[in-house]
Amino acid sequence: MLDIKITNAKTRNTGKELVEIGIENGKITAIASAVEGEAKQVIDAKGNYVVPGFIDVHTHGGAGVDVNAADQQGFEKIGHFFATQGTTSWLSSILTDSKEQTLKTIKEAVKHQEAQKDGHENCADLLGIHLEGPFLSPEYKGAMPEHLLISPDLELLKEYQEAAGGNIRYITVSPEVKGVPEAIKGMIDLGMKVAIGHSGADYETAWKCIN
Repeated sequence: MLDIKITNAKTRNTGKELVEIGIENGKITAIASAVEGEAKQVIDAKGNYVVPGFIDVHTHGGAGVDVNAADQQGFEKIGHFFATQGTTSWLSSILTDSKEQTLKTIKEAVKHQEAQKDGHENCADLLGIHLEGPFLSPEYKGAMPEHLLISPDLELLKEYQEAAGGNIRYITVSPEVKGVPEAIKGMIDLGMKVAIGHSGADYETAWKCIN
């Protein structure tokens, strides 16, 4: 018996044709005009497209909750909201903040990650943390508080990563900030992917970081 059968569905591969989708053990096992077998649960897609869950790797909150100010319950509220919009997993983006507030936010995110191990219905999974800064260009700071933007500090990043239990997945930096190109390897060694952002770096400077 199938776990789930989705009826009256459109998919990217089948275009406007309505199909049925069979799911067992969390995996799609059949897509056909009529999927054989009974199912424990039948969902009528009512002619809508069925797509894979979206993964949001850069978001600062939702449903009126700001990641930087969120407690564990706030992270849960964000996750529930994202699930209603088709996002099934996400990274919480912490924008440049004081050391104290950044550590507080990291710890609340970790609490939420620990809580979701026990299962949570209709809530997008928090996969980890994205740090937006603080090694960013003041010229392209956007919403970042300029007085908190600094040159790379790997000891600070190590403290953040230890507080996160290794769950800081990636960090956004500006290549033109003094010391950033030399610090990239250290960031990678701490388990972080490194992305370019808030930057006006020229081609050569950007490639120095990429390479």
